Amino acid sequence: MADWDDTEEKSPIDEGNSTEAIRIIGASEAGEMVSQGDKGNFGADSYPEEGQGSDEDYSSPSDMPHWTEPATGEVPVVLASMSSEQPSGEDENPWESSVSSLTKRSLSWRDSGDDWDDDDFQHSMLADDDSRLGALNEDDVESANGFFDDDPLGSEPEPEQPRTLKIGSGIPYRNRSGLGSRQSGAEGDVRRSGRRQGRVDRGSGDDGGRNLGAAIATGVGIGIVVIVLFLMGSASALFVVTVAVMLGVAEFYAVVRKAGFHPASLLGLVGTLCLMIGAYAKGEPAVPVVMGLVTVFTLIWFLWGVTNARPALNAAMTLLAFLWVGFLGSFTALLLSPKLFPNRHGVVLLFGAIVATVGHDVFAFMIGSRFGKHQLAPDISPGKTWEGLIGGMSGAILVSLVVASQVSPWTMTSAFELGVVVAIMAPLGDLCESMVKRDLGIKDMGSLLPGHGGILDRIDAMLFVMPAVFFLAKLLKIA
Repeated sequence: MADWDDTEEKSPIDEGNSTEAIRIIGASEAGEMVSQGDKGNFGADSYPEEGQGSDEDYSSPSDMPHWTEPATGEVPVVLASMSSEQPSGEDENPWESSVSSLTKRSLSWRDSGDDWDDDDFQHSMLADDDSRLGALNEDDVESANGFFDDDPLGSEPEPEQPRTLKIGSGIPYRNRSGLGSRQSGAEGDVRRSGRRQGRVDRGSGDDGGRNLGAAIATGVGIGIVVIVLFLMGSASALFVVTVAVMLGVAEFYAVVRKAGFHPASLLGLVGTLCLMIGAYAKGEPAVPVVMGLVTVFTLIWFLWGVTNARPALNAAMTLLAFLWVGFLGSFTALLLSPKLFPNRHGVVLLFGAIVATVGHDVFAFMIGSRFGKHQLAPDISPGKTWEGLIGGMSGAILVSLVVASQVSPWTMTSAFELGVVVAIMAPLGDLCESMVKRDLGIKDMGSLLPGHGGILDRIDAMLFVMPAVFFLAKLLKIA
């Protein structure tokens, strides 16, 4: 590359390489000034000429120490107070005049206590009364937090609606965080796919992943065992219903343990067994006694630290299983009690209730899986439909009239009333269990029964039916 200027003195780079050179504009002039001893009057228009101002107002530039030298601790020179003696016009420092024009006050250096007593200083100058914007505005926290939301800017956030378990609504039932909730995304898996009230998506016989053939075989096998034991008498019938209720309590405790709770499982199981035996042997007076004892001992259980966990939540879970499955299930023992229903009438009453409930389940599945289109409770159980509900209610009444009425002491009138009671209570029991399972983020309570899930999945409707049938029999004096 040719030289930029032949008159300029070549740098060492130019001498070593005649084809390429780098020239820093102004470097030569600066070098000449340094060699002459002038080390820093660049920008001299910022300082007054000789004879103007005073040493108190301005100080001449001084040599700056090299950056490798230690700090001197000196305070930078500050312009003196601009008062009435300050030169004006062309002699005025342009920086100071610009600041003064903006602040309407002269600059003052204050480094001692007396400096703050000047008339030109007021404490109100330090007040922070200006409006705060953006993140500094503490009065508008909601809009600041919602700035990065997905909603378009300027749109007001919609108030959060309280979650309601409204039948027929389309509001999704959300899992809640905290102890006992499962954040594994199982919310979308909780679809019972028409097992009771039928499916919206009609398909093959797998019933949303269930083996329909295995379900039918399991149902028929259980039916045969129940019929045989019921024919043997009330004691054998008590055995089979007690086993079913105990397994239901155990399943629930196992599920809530997986959800993070720590119930007193042993205490709940023992209390349930005592409740079943006491209700059968002593009748209704035994029920409140056992319930009171289980409640007291549950609290003592956590008071003594037998289970080292949060007492309120885990005591509540202990009593929930005991009351929901154990207490409601104990009405089967009351129906079988010889003191309340002699001459094995209780066995017939219980058999009629079971037959009507099974009829409800079967017809709900058949009608719902074939004709179900309108969801019954999408926020609780998306697979249940209104068509399945109507089919199940009709099936409960029909089976009661056809089957239960043929066995004494049931009559056509009492069998119809039985069917109405089952048609009302069975869907409620089923929906309540679906609500609990959806809240816990599970599909089934267990896997003991092929094609059905767990024991509690099979007796959920019966738990609500049995107390209603017991009081129906007492009210109508059927036995």
